[in-house]
Amino acid sequence: MADDLKKLESLERKRKDLLKKLEMIEEKKSTVAEEVYEKVKKDYENRLDKVVAEMKTLEGAIRTEIERLSGEMEKVEAKLKEYKLQDEEIDLRYSLGEYEDEEYKKLKRGVKKGSSEEKARYREIVDRINWLKGLIGEEEIEAVAEEEAVEVAEAVAEPVEEKAEESTEVEKEAEILLEEILKATDEKKEEEEAEVEEEKKEAEKVQCPKCGFMNEPDSWYCEKCGAEILGTPEEEK
Repeated sequence: MADDLKKLESLERKRKDLLKKLEMIEEKKSTVAEEVYEKVKKDYENRLDKVVAEMKTLEGAIRTEIERLSGEMEKVEAKLKEYKLQDEEIDLRYSLGEYEDEEYKKLKRGVKKGSSEEKARYREIVDRINWLKGLIGEEEIEAVAEEEAVEVAEAVAEPVEEKAEESTEVEKEAEILLEEILKATDEKKEEEEAEVEEEKKEAEKVQCPKCGFMNEPDSWYCEKCGAEILGTPEEEK
């Protein structure tokens, strides 16, 4: 059995090498005559067919490997479920005040990292099983646990992100409030300065000796009654 698996691995390396060379042939297609391209391509396709055919003769070893990988897949599925439960427990304990923010984030990152690694391993196992099943003409399996893995890998950080978003909203509201306060302060200051300026102008005005109307400092005649105002340049002369 071990020899069969070694042979299978050797054939797999040959298969990958032939596939790579077929890709290279396609890349170099424009550099050679069509007849040369077709001839060399056909040659490597035949080599690939022979390797695949030889791999199929190792059906017993293939089925044993599929069984082994299926066991590995079950272990990975169990780990993914465990990470999901850990994630829920961390969130619950955090909501009860057991963890500080930094410790909580650290725990969440650990769950996310572990879940992502198991997800990658799960996908690798599924691809390997499906490839082996394809060699013996069996139907491929579906990545049942992959969606759950994606959910765990992507969702574990959501509470932290939501908390960060809440903090950002509070900061934005505080900034808006501060801007409103500063704006109101500036407006009040401008009003006070305007009042002082107005009072200053009023104090500088000259009262008409006839009607009592307050005229601008440089007025020669009363703007209301037209009477001559005392202290004008003409009188000083």
